[in-house]
Amino acid sequence: MKKEISSQVNYYNNKNKKQQITINKYILDEISVRFLVQIDESDFQNVERLFFILEEAHWFYIDNYREKNICFIDFCNLIVNHNSLQIDVNKGFKIFRNYKKGIKVFGCIIFDRSMENVLVVQEKRVGSYSFPKEEIGYDVSQKIIKHVTFTIFEKMNFFLF
Repeated sequence: MKKEISSQVNYYNNKNKKQQITINKYILDEISVRFLVQIDESDFQNVERLFFILEEAHWFYIDNYREKNICFIDFCNLIVNHNSLQIDVNKGFKIFRNYKKGIKVFGCIIFDRSMENVLVVQEKRVGSYSFPKEEIGYDVSQKIIKHVTFTIFEKMNFFLF
């Protein structure tokens, strides 16, 4: 029987119980190669940009592996430790969270022909309902309307005129 190789993070939850979070080493290697190996040095210097990349990596993990339900900050700790990055994850996460509060979100409200029903989507992880929307990414500038239109089309196969 093969021995599973994994990286782990120990942390205390809100009840002060020590817990151990692990992800298989091979999964961490793949995520690291996909998201961290080829980024510019300047992205490592910019906390907001680095955490956007880590957020994309976390979404990739959720979509493709999701062995366990690991929150974003624990995932960041695992990736940072796995890659021996010299980053204070807690401090970086606070900076990133404050930065994200200022990011604009665009979307649309879609009614049926009778104007009596409206389309809402349910988020996978949270389970809450909202209108179809998309955050305007870090590097999106002038093409906001086209970006939102394409995103709505991509997610719902519905083209906005």
